[in-house]
Amino acid sequence: MKLFATINGHRVTTASLHVPYAGMWIADVELDTAVQLSGAATVELGALELRGTVVPEHTGIFGATSVARVIAGAGGWSRSVAAKHYHNDAGVTAATVALDTAQAVGETLDVSGAAGRIIGIDFVRAAGPASRVLEQLLPSTPWWVDYQGTTRTGVRAQIELEANAYELLSFDPRDKLATLALDDPGAVVIGSVLRARLARPLVVRQLDIEVSKGALRAYAWGVEL
Repeated sequence: MKLFATINGHRVTTASLHVPYAGMWIADVELDTAVQLSGAATVELGALELRGTVVPEHTGIFGATSVARVIAGAGGWSRSVAAKHYHNDAGVTAATVALDTAQAVGETLDVSGAAGRIIGIDFVRAAGPASRVLEQLLPSTPWWVDYQGTTRTGVRAQIELEANAYELLSFDPRDKLATLALDDPGAVVIGSVLRARLARPLVVRQLDIEVSKGALRAYAWGVEL
């Protein structure tokens, strides 16, 4: 099956997508035309749509080709925020500080995974990268940016897959690495449970997807159940 890949409507010749368990996904694309890319970007890999922001320092044109890196969401979590004092006699919530920080850097944040958590009557947000604020507020709670650009918090759920969602091509039991063939690049996600042809089920914790000349391969690292 040939896979059609684009960025902002421009045809992509090769693409690689790195999706970690926590944090931001990153997509690197190459085009066989000279296209100036900047700002908000939508990368489409078949039916999978990724909404992010072009990273200028990893994007450019050489001759008749272009390359670009797209980071999940607005790319705001790597930006710095100023120090700020919060006070509430009823208690400052982690959600209040997190939402305020997200707004400051242009990110959309779902804080349902941190709802109701009180961090004190007073809280001082230190100056520095916005992502560090999330890590300070939610030290034991993972956060990540989904494919639509929304930042979410909380433990990722395990997802059972249909038997025909993927084909297991190989498995390295040392690194817990499964190489997969997919028709739909969005079929396997973080938290997917791989069972076919495996002695023990594997829960995906990191995912790399590579597209070249319409062919797709997925590489899933995980933990065994």
